[in-house]
Amino acid sequence: MNIVMKKILFIIWTISISLFCSCEDDVEYGVGDSSTIVFSVDTVNFDTVLSEVGSSTQRFKVFNKNDKAVRFSQVRLASGGESGFQVNVDGESGAFFHDVSIYDKDSIFVFVKFEPKKQNNNLPVEVKDSLIFTLENGIEKSVIFYALVQDAIVLKGVVVEDKMVLEGEKPYIVYDSLVVSLGALLEINNGVSLYFHNKADLRVYGRILCNGVKDAPIVFRGMRTDKILPYLPYDRLDGQWGGVRFYPESFENELHFTDIHGGRFGITCDNSILDATKLYMTNSSIHNVAADALAMKYCSGVFVNCEFSNAKGNCVTLLGGDSQFLHCTMAQFYPWDASRGSALYFCNVLNDTIYPLERADFINCLITGISDDEVYGSRIDNNDAAFNCNFINCVVNTNIDDESSKEYFTNCTSENEDNETYKSTNFRCIDTDNYVYDFRLDSLSVARKVGSAGYYEYAPNDKDGNPRPVNNPDVGCYQYVE
Repeated sequence: MNIVMKKILFIIWTISISLFCSCEDDVEYGVGDSSTIVFSVDTVNFDTVLSEVGSSTQRFKVFNKNDKAVRFSQVRLASGGESGFQVNVDGESGAFFHDVSIYDKDSIFVFVKFEPKKQNNNLPVEVKDSLIFTLENGIEKSVIFYALVQDAIVLKGVVVEDKMVLEGEKPYIVYDSLVVSLGALLEINNGVSLYFHNKADLRVYGRILCNGVKDAPIVFRGMRTDKILPYLPYDRLDGQWGGVRFYPESFENELHFTDIHGGRFGITCDNSILDATKLYMTNSSIHNVAADALAMKYCSGVFVNCEFSNAKGNCVTLLGGDSQFLHCTMAQFYPWDASRGSALYFCNVLNDTIYPLERADFINCLITGISDDEVYGSRIDNNDAAFNCNFINCVVNTNIDDESSKEYFTNCTSENEDNETYKSTNFRCIDTDNYVYDFRLDSLSVARKVGSAGYYEYAPNDKDGNPRPVNNPDVGCYQYVE
């Protein structure tokens, strides 16, 4: 850069500074009062924050509705910065600020983050603080900060080699996946919550046993506890973590009162022999995933009182094998992609490889969704390719009178547009604006009182523990309750 150019830039810089200072000197400050200083929120709520993770950053605005500029003599955290809340006020970080100005009819941003200390407590602990704004005339206004702090146990790159038991006193944070080796057992007791990092899975070569109960279920979910929008927690989104995979060597897995949601996939069961049960699942749910909720590849499974809902792939995929579903709900209302799969897909061939469908029984099940047909079966006519599927006393969103398929349906009800209640109106709540779903039955649901009484002893109560009548139970995993 030549000397002339340097001189020109110096002159421009000097003039700019002078103009800025002159503007600053010309600013007329008013007194300000509580009515003209307005905050975009009165409380910044972080809900539950894991002490080992911390929060995301939230923000709010401070508006000056005066015709003149105002100056805060000080802005301070009431705790002095000891609570764990961290703030940035108009571009400066700290716990105490002097002479913060807002021009007339203008505003400033405040950014808030929470980095809590460990609470040494099994239960969530309330933490509060406030950011106090003091005008030059002594008037004070404040914004409250609130969070629940939950201590957790970190599992990073853990490989279970023998037996490991997880208890429900604190949640667990899983990084780098949780692996159960061949011959090992992972036992998860009631009330345990597992928060999985974005890239983490549960990989099972051995066996898992989930001992959830009605009032203390087991939860598999993503790690983020904050919100992507004021009304939308990350926990309602899919793709927040991996999923659960049972490898070919894994058998005799049991999941009772277990909630799996928000993953890239739900449960995938790899190709196995049919002589041993791969998965026994009761009173459990797989909800809101970015691929198949349940995928069974030529293996054996039993499912009682289970919900499979809102999958970008299929809610249930059966590639051959031996599977039984009693009082299950498959509800395909996935909101994020119109190219979603079906509520139920089953077949006996894939890429010219035969996978005999030895048995696929659906008894007292509710299988529905947004599309006109939510049940899709594909078969190959081959002597070695069994295709044995049976629907007994089910409500299905498909045509059961078609000549090619009616032999598979016994005492079933077809959901169609002639029904007074249709598709989503079977359920208590399908709120696609706020992504809230409750697949318990509505009072007018076509699924009420059409189930078979012959299976009462296997499922006398529904998924929520409500008793079923001996005769004419509701189909699906939920019995209607007033």
